[in-house]
Amino acid sequence: MKKLVIISALCGFSLLNVFSQSTEGNNNTWIPTQTRYLGFNATQPNNTFLQFRTNNINRMVLNGFRNTAVNGQPSLDRDGYLGLGRNFGTANNWNDVTGNPSGGPLSLLHLNGYEGSIMGTGGFRNWMRSGITITANDDIMYMGPRANALDRTDAMFVWGDNSQTGEFGPDNLLFAFTAGFGTTGNDLDGTAPNGREIMRLTATGNVGMGPRFSNSAQPQSQLHINGENAVNTWFQLSNQIGTGMTAADGFRAGVNNVGNTYLYNQENAPMIFSTNASTVSQLARERMRLTHVGAPGVPVTAATGTTRVAVSVDPAFPLTEPRSLMHIGGRLSGQAGSTDGVRDWMNVGYLATFGTDNIYVGMKDEGQDRQDAVIAWGDNQTDLINGSGPDNLRFIFANSQFSLSPGTPEAKSDNGQEIGRFTPACAGCPVNTGSFGIGNFSPTIIQNGNIVNNPNGPNSAGYIGATLDVNGDARIRTVELDNSLNQVLVRDSNDFGRIYWRDASTLGSGNFGGQCGNATSATLVQNTEVPLGGFNLIFSGQNAASDRVGIGTNCLPSAKLEVNRALTIPNEINKSGFSVLNSDVSAPGNYSGMGFGLRSIADGPNRNNFGGYFKSTGSYSNIGVESVCDEAAFVNGILVTNIGGKFSAFNSFTNVAVDGRAISYTDGSYVNKGGSFQGAGFANGSAYGISAIASGTDNSTVYGGYFSAVGAINGSSDVYGIYSTGMPYLGVPPNNTWAGFFDGNVNGTAFFSSSDAEIKDINGSITNATNRLNSLNVYEYHYNDFASTFMATDNQMHYGVIAQELETVFPSLVRNATFQYNPDSLGNTESKTIKTVNYTELIPILIAGFQEQNERINQLQSQLLACCTSGDTRSQEYENQTGAVVSVRLHTEDSPRLGQNIPNPFDVQTRIPVYLPVSVAKAEIIFYSNEGKVIQNQLLFDRGEFSVAADAETLASGIYSYTLYVDGKPVETKRMVKK
Repeated sequence: MKKLVIISALCGFSLLNVFSQSTEGNNNTWIPTQTRYLGFNATQPNNTFLQFRTNNINRMVLNGFRNTAVNGQPSLDRDGYLGLGRNFGTANNWNDVTGNPSGGPLSLLHLNGYEGSIMGTGGFRNWMRSGITITANDDIMYMGPRANALDRTDAMFVWGDNSQTGEFGPDNLLFAFTAGFGTTGNDLDGTAPNGREIMRLTATGNVGMGPRFSNSAQPQSQLHINGENAVNTWFQLSNQIGTGMTAADGFRAGVNNVGNTYLYNQENAPMIFSTNASTVSQLARERMRLTHVGAPGVPVTAATGTTRVAVSVDPAFPLTEPRSLMHIGGRLSGQAGSTDGVRDWMNVGYLATFGTDNIYVGMKDEGQDRQDAVIAWGDNQTDLINGSGPDNLRFIFANSQFSLSPGTPEAKSDNGQEIGRFTPACAGCPVNTGSFGIGNFSPTIIQNGNIVNNPNGPNSAGYIGATLDVNGDARIRTVELDNSLNQVLVRDSNDFGRIYWRDASTLGSGNFGGQCGNATSATLVQNTEVPLGGFNLIFSGQNAASDRVGIGTNCLPSAKLEVNRALTIPNEINKSGFSVLNSDVSAPGNYSGMGFGLRSIADGPNRNNFGGYFKSTGSYSNIGVESVCDEAAFVNGILVTNIGGKFSAFNSFTNVAVDGRAISYTDGSYVNKGGSFQGAGFANGSAYGISAIASGTDNSTVYGGYFSAVGAINGSSDVYGIYSTGMPYLGVPPNNTWAGFFDGNVNGTAFFSSSDAEIKDINGSITNATNRLNSLNVYEYHYNDFASTFMATDNQMHYGVIAQELETVFPSLVRNATFQYNPDSLGNTESKTIKTVNYTELIPILIAGFQEQNERINQLQSQLLACCTSGDTRSQEYENQTGAVVSVRLHTEDSPRLGQNIPNPFDVQTRIPVYLPVSVAKAEIIFYSNEGKVIQNQLLFDRGEFSVAADAETLASGIYSYTLYVDGKPVETKRMVKK
């Protein structure tokens, strides 16, 4: 078959030759010199587009000579570019987003889809030449090369957009798998209309791997891996030979179906952590190591697969064989297998090593159910006296070095304050054993003009010369008495304070009386009086361990003056171990000065001082101190103040005016009161069981009362920090009785009220709570001048009800209270009756109101669901109950139509019927929440009658709507109900 079209003969243009496609080998015999082709003669001056049509519609165009600018880029020749698809422009042109001729096609091959109303050029670049450009739905993508320099070409996969935000963005690059027919299906197996999304790249540079991403749920990180529903999601690294490629190989990091996150090395190899190191250098630069099964190899007694963690101080020489559950520091002596004091039993604990030194804190297995807690330190112990060892176990306190921070200079120094140290050597001991020094054995000492921290020698401050060496004073709180002993401890100052024992009989005696324990010849034979004669009788001597006076004691009085009264006259009513009477007076009517019946002062540094110590034991009723002040209200017309006891503590770091303790150390039923106080008032007076006032300055913390209660170790006791009872007396109205009245804010971690059914007589449930609550007014307020002046209030905004208004609705929630204020110097106060509100019992009333409201909401929801589900699946809406009106949507046969979803209401999936004429350019359905918020928009590419499958598994129950938009205009809206 042969076909020849000669345009010059038909149209009169003698210079334009057009040839058809050759279909036979000899059809060009009449022009033997011509090559067979389809198109225009390239030598003609009117060279232009070559167009291909079907049904008289442009389907494809091949550029002739073309030079145009696109998307603001410089003008560029586009000769020979081929465009296939929809033509938005004139017969010889494609238009850009502004409607102007674009000079398309844009690349060597340009495919233009039928979605959208324009050919999108947003994002186009002039280097997109030698590849394939695809435009559709007003957007663009490109696949092809990009030349950077001579013989340097990148392969590019590009998608572009006219906008990244708002109505027209963002656009994404998606990789998806599809299967089945795509009308309905599951987005996880690819049978849904959009298939299963495998990966998504966003314009912000984030990459999402996995399903269920969308424009409203974009990837949130540069690499975001998401698993569907509650599936376990893993990130895995492996190689072909070293690890294998199965699911059980290599390294995995992920999250399980309940949100737990995991790091797994699935190989039998350690997990190594490093920073500031390059993997290219292949050098060990590990910071931390988590061992594997078969490791660490040492100690040999450790079970295979025992967990071990190593943290290396020097990553160039890492701890590759951790010896304990937690091992930090550096290699021992630079050798991986060196011991240097480490033992095999140092397993379950913490081990720190550096060089030849180490410390272990953990457990030591001593047999069945015997796991001792151990602190051990190790050393090579090369030289006990003058060499580099042994090393010590030291206890150091380091205070803040801030200039205004309190603390001793030693504690604020760089080295800190040493409290004590253990050392394995004891050169000055009778038996060479370990020793413990209490105090600072590392003071800075100047020797020969040089600073020496720990000089050798028994006279140096850093020398521990005994099994227990105390650098400072010592005290033993309790020592048992045994008069049959005749040995005492003495301190030898010539032997650096070492303690020895000495026979008491060798201490000798004086000239007054006889030797203690052997003074029969000096016994008094009659009552003896020593008249002082205007002179003083002095017992001199200030030695701490001697120079004491004892009356009725043995030869070792325990105090500077000790008085001991033993049994003398049986059944004597009043007995006093020590009695003092001071009847001296001041000038008549002067009432100046102070008279002390007994004055006791303890004022000594570096000790606990007791101004008075009183102890009473051994009887049915024991009172350590009883103080009585009993004087008439007026003496010589002057008002008298009686204070049973007055205690003061001033000017120390901790000041305690009264410290009361009552403790039972044996089992049984006891009542122990640290303090018992009683105040009784008569004749309209005030009575205070305890009156406590605390004041402070300079940002101090002030407690009017501080109470602490700690339960028994077996947890069986009831513990009350404060137990307060307010009991009304006969004839006193209950409104004036309170277990506690606090003027000011009350703070606590938890508040509980008694609500046990065992103490309640139920009268019924709360009814009509909503209406009663609605009758209350809630105010915001500040406290007035009276409250600000006489009560502990603040100037903050507060919220609440008015007691008088609440009393008219819930009278039992309001009570009167008497507020005492404005005390004078005699303790007299003014009083004011105020109304108080029980806010706690408002809570159950609010609960009842909430329940009533919830019941009403459920009724309204049921009515709303019944109303919204009465429509059918056609355009006719419904007929009202009177039958008077029928609403019908009118449309032509070829008009776009939106049907009612089926079923409605629905559980998870529903189907929406749609009809779109073929003339529709762009159509989409937009889904809305009941509040009008856009949930999702879905472009529609089919024409004619079809259905849209909607999967609403993640939506909450409620009412939603969907609207059909055709060529940018709304057509119809329907409601649907999710169960």
